[in-house]
Amino acid sequence: MKVVILAGKFGMGHYQAARAVLEQLEKEYGDVQVEVVDWMEYIFPQLSGMIYKTYAAIVNHCQWYYNHRYSRLENAEIDQRPEVALAGRRGVGRLLKEKKPDILIATLALCAKTVSSYKEKHRCQVPLITCVTDITGHSEWINKHTDAYMVGSEKVKYEFIRKGVPREKIFVTGIPVRLEFHEKLRTRNGYGYGCKKGKKLLLMGGGLGLLPHDLSFYEALDRMPGVETTLITGSNQALRKRLEGRFPHIQVLGFVQNISDYLRDSDLVVTKPGGITVFEAVSVATPVAALNPRLKQEVYNAVYLEENRLGEVIWGDAEECLDRLEALLSDSRKLAYYKMQMRRLQHRLDYHGISEVIDYVIREEMNRYAAKHRKLRGAVGFNI
Repeated sequence: MKVVILAGKFGMGHYQAARAVLEQLEKEYGDVQVEVVDWMEYIFPQLSGMIYKTYAAIVNHCQWYYNHRYSRLENAEIDQRPEVALAGRRGVGRLLKEKKPDILIATLALCAKTVSSYKEKHRCQVPLITCVTDITGHSEWINKHTDAYMVGSEKVKYEFIRKGVPREKIFVTGIPVRLEFHEKLRTRNGYGYGCKKGKKLLLMGGGLGLLPHDLSFYEALDRMPGVETTLITGSNQALRKRLEGRFPHIQVLGFVQNISDYLRDSDLVVTKPGGITVFEAVSVATPVAALNPRLKQEVYNAVYLEENRLGEVIWGDAEECLDRLEALLSDSRKLAYYKMQMRRLQHRLDYHGISEVIDYVIREEMNRYAAKHRKLRGAVGFNI
């Protein structure tokens, strides 16, 4: 069996979800071939870098436009014409000829929409699975020719059902995270500081490095008594250079490969609440403080965080945020409660549900094949 996963680097959440699905498939199916394809790079090899930089600029500087578009399309008619439709469909046709996949999985809404459009126009029967990477029932994820959906929560499932998706096509798997997050909890070994003294705070801005810019924020964080902070800046190299080595109680890093180790070793993670980040934290039972969510999908993820008591949403300026963080870090009972809620959620979610989804689409494809042949045999006078 060959599976191709279509993703994009609009932030890193979609791509990390694709990597997580790849790892789970390779673990659960011994004979599977899996490949992750960066969709923008595949159809626009010369322009993909510029496209991703433009997206990052919009997210950083034009959030009002992003949220306006998101809200306008949130409950729009499903199965809309995809952006760059012609180039996208041509890309799907080329990919099917080159890769010859048995199953396609999309972790980016644009990919799912484009493949669905291609399937309708060309009567293509390759099964399409859509993996929704935020806690949202946004219509952009819903398409007529998607064969199955992986969603993060029951709430999203019922929103999809309300919008017309058949119940049997929806699987509540949680948002997939890489296998390293499912490993048995390790003993705290002091990543970055060598020992466990006081409280450890992890501050992350996601793949785009969206973090506070005000130097006074970090000065006050450094003065917080009994707190050692690890700051992961992601792609924000300017902030890394500005802060690196400046504060004795803040370790500054760029991209890191072993993010699961840093999460496990922390008492609290402060971050923008991307879907992947929330479920990575859940997997290692590290409470989350969602810092000033601005994008609409981040707000929905933050609501999920609060509804399930996995952490807190912190609004306000730097001083208000710091007061809330200090209060939360000093409340060991509350942190322990959030960790307990995360462990309960771990038991409710089927993180390895990808095999159930794959088995479902294969079974449905076999049923369609059998029905087609029964119809053909009936048309030429055979009795079955």
